[in-house]
Amino acid sequence: MKLQDRTIVFAFLFFVAFSFSCSSSENKRRSAEAPQNKTGFLSRLFRQEPPSIPVTVGNVSLQERSSLLRFSGTLEPSKTSNISLPADAYVENVLVDLNTNVEAGERVLQLSEDEINIQLSQARAKLLDVQGKNERTQYLFQNKDDFLLDGKLDQSDYDDLESKLSLYEKETEELQLKIQALEAQTENTFITSPQSGIIKSISASPRSKYEAGKTLIEIVSIDPILVSFRLPAYEAESIKIGQELRVKTRGLPGEAVRGKISSIGTELRAADNTFEAKAEVPNTNSALKIGDEAMVELVSSKKKQFFAIPAESILSIGSRHYVYTVIKGKAHQVRVVPRETYGDMTEIAEGLREDDLIIIKGQEQVSEGTSVNIWGR
Repeated sequence: MKLQDRTIVFAFLFFVAFSFSCSSSENKRRSAEAPQNKTGFLSRLFRQEPPSIPVTVGNVSLQERSSLLRFSGTLEPSKTSNISLPADAYVENVLVDLNTNVEAGERVLQLSEDEINIQLSQARAKLLDVQGKNERTQYLFQNKDDFLLDGKLDQSDYDDLESKLSLYEKETEELQLKIQALEAQTENTFITSPQSGIIKSISASPRSKYEAGKTLIEIVSIDPILVSFRLPAYEAESIKIGQELRVKTRGLPGEAVRGKISSIGTELRAADNTFEAKAEVPNTNSALKIGDEAMVELVSSKKKQFFAIPAESILSIGSRHYVYTVIKGKAHQVRVVPRETYGDMTEIAEGLREDDLIIIKGQEQVSEGTSVNIWGR
């Protein structure tokens, strides 16, 4: 066989073998795909929706109640008395100690009797001198025109007579009051407390002289004790004098003391738009201390509206809280911010609307988009 004929035969055999191989591969591919196509069709034909989860639902409840108000305050004395001397005097002895209790009328200072007698003698002598000057000035004033014409009184003295009379009369009155006070001190050299309370400060020492009017002892009353706080202007109309409140302090952890509003200021502080308010709180055991910070709690007469839902409907993951609402037969997860629980109802601060339908029972079995079957309300 010639070389050309052999080449033709070889090419023909290669073509037949290649065609058979391709046909076999195509048949295998079709055989492999045929069951899959059949399975996909049946799956689509007989596919069913997952069963609906039975749930019990309820509506969001719109309720109202009086709101609880909280304010920061400071404890302060209900009454303060500053003891001073009516006239300059020597303190012979201080009869009380710092931070001790005193009763009204109790002796707190003893004055030097000898010093009082000296001052009394000096005051009486000065009074006689002033009275003499006053009498002479009155005589001149009554005859001032004649004395001016006779040259016994110059014009400047003439013009000063009236002011001198006023000065002498005032000085006479002051000396008379001082003498009365000193005479009273000679009968009783003790200074007494005008009120019951605690000695807050002492600025006097034994055998020392002090000027009239200088505060030597400060006495404060702490039963009842006052709590002072700032009341927002928008709440002022709802708070009344005599209204009850509760006070909490660090000195009484876990306890609350009841008191009453005693005063509400009339001057508005522009910086924070508040009024000063004070409340009286009983303090029989002196557990509440002046200067301590306090938390004031009181109920406003204004009604506050809020959303409430059954507490059992709320699910929690860590610090996040959520509920499931139902819209067109599907469950939808909604994050909420609960505030306070009253019985079996919880107040919701954020997250819900009045027309929301809440899953109350069965919410543990659903997730976002789950079909639900409402069994009850």
